[in-house]
Amino acid sequence: MLNPAGDYQKHIDFPEKYGFFSDLDVNANGEVLLIDSIQARLFHAAKDADRLSPLTQNLQEYMRFPTSLTTDVRGRIFLVDRNGSRIVVLGQDGSFLSRQSAMGWKEGRLNFPSQICATGSGEVFVADTNNSRIQIFKTVE
Repeated sequence: MLNPAGDYQKHIDFPEKYGFFSDLDVNANGEVLLIDSIQARLFHAAKDADRLSPLTQNLQEYMRFPTSLTTDVRGRIFLVDRNGSRIVVLGQDGSFLSRQSAMGWKEGRLNFPSQICATGSGEVFVADTNNSRIQIFKTVE
């Protein structure tokens, strides 16, 4: 972590066992979230923690290959399942909430999505790679 001037402040150590980290997010509480694509696991570190720890066990029953994550203002975690062509939604505690969309080319369907981000107004933007578009979804409050 760096301060606004670019000076080193601290770092957070990776856990002892992990596969391949593909994305990270910092939620509204300052908690760092990191997705392991190979193990389909989510790791987290509280604002003042010095090491990441597992937030979830293996999530492969819900997704195939997570590549990107974001959080919304309510703290929900949205994961892109690249190979499953879905969005997986988890609670703040890492509990499974739902799977959204499915593979396809029609509006609202995904085809190997790669990135995701959420806005403060409840919109979720998904880079829908094989459909060559960005899809915008509105989250339900």
